[in-house]
Amino acid sequence: MWRFLCEKESLWVRVLESKYGDGWGRGSSGIPRGLKGKLLGWWRDIINITTGYGGEWFYGNLERVLGNGRRISFWEEVWVGGESLKSIFPRLFSVSLDKKKNVGEMGVWEGSEWRWEWNWRRQIFDFKLNAFDDLVSLVSRCCLKEELNDAWRWRGSPTEKYVTRDAYGLLKPKEVLNQNTERMGEAFKLLWNKLVPPKVAAHGWRMVRDRLPTKLNLKKRGINLSTEETLCTFCREEEEYAEHFFFACKRSYNIWMMIFDWLNTPVAIHLKAPQNILFQSKILKGKRGKSVSMCIWLGVVWVLWKWRNDMVHNNVEIVEDKLVEEIKARTWSWISVKDHLGSSFSFKDWLANPRLLC
Repeated sequence: MWRFLCEKESLWVRVLESKYGDGWGRGSSGIPRGLKGKLLGWWRDIINITTGYGGEWFYGNLERVLGNGRRISFWEEVWVGGESLKSIFPRLFSVSLDKKKNVGEMGVWEGSEWRWEWNWRRQIFDFKLNAFDDLVSLVSRCCLKEELNDAWRWRGSPTEKYVTRDAYGLLKPKEVLNQNTERMGEAFKLLWNKLVPPKVAAHGWRMVRDRLPTKLNLKKRGINLSTEETLCTFCREEEEYAEHFFFACKRSYNIWMMIFDWLNTPVAIHLKAPQNILFQSKILKGKRGKSVSMCIWLGVVWVLWKWRNDMVHNNVEIVEDKLVEEIKARTWSWISVKDHLGSSFSFKDWLANPRLLC
């Protein structure tokens, strides 16, 4: 797969792209809808391996290196900001006339200077202007290089190129969690919970591995942020990194306390994600209780990050009661579908006492 991404001019790559298209080789994981029944078994297996054990172990270590922008999708690939611009600015994406354009097609060169150009389906109203300003600010931090082709970097190796030996190391649980202990491996396994959607489990995995685009991570990736701009979105008191935002931040801490009060569980919050996971998994008893407990943990982490992004990109103010209500509603929607509860246990029962489900 690494060679497929890097050797675009090779005959074998052109043959595969002519047969299956090239959109799925942009560093987005998985097999696109419509191709699942058409890929040859060996090629399908290769793609599945890159998204298999340990979550997105392959794509999670890929990083785009911007050159002239001719091979990077402006909206759909991750090339700035730690997420696709489609994900960061969904409302702007919905009104863009350039959804399929590459970065190098989103502007023009004026001498040695690059000027961005924007085409919208309709006028951008006031509620989208702030998001547009954020978009312009974000992409303006990146410099296109007219004479250089776009490239790939693989963070799983010191050479920044894919090396089988280094990839093998990433697939070990002790390497994935950067800790050589059984406890870390156990915490990692608990993240893959059958009650939640795969994207929610993957989000939890990214949080534990410190792969979310927190403000501190964005700064480490070369985004020019001032000290003020790296402060936690919720509390504005400490730099925003994963374990602060999700556990140590006073507002996130309040959310956890409200959830634990709902579960009727006195608790002291662990500030390290693996220990936090292991404690959470034991709140409700039995095999089913462990699964439900982790569903709630993943729901809290998912909704906290969703609200954080709404605050950053849509100027939404955090309302703790509403956030907790959303956690309860989302976790119920996942469990009721996956566990086939029917009428045996209602949403009202869930709100009153989730322990009765176990």
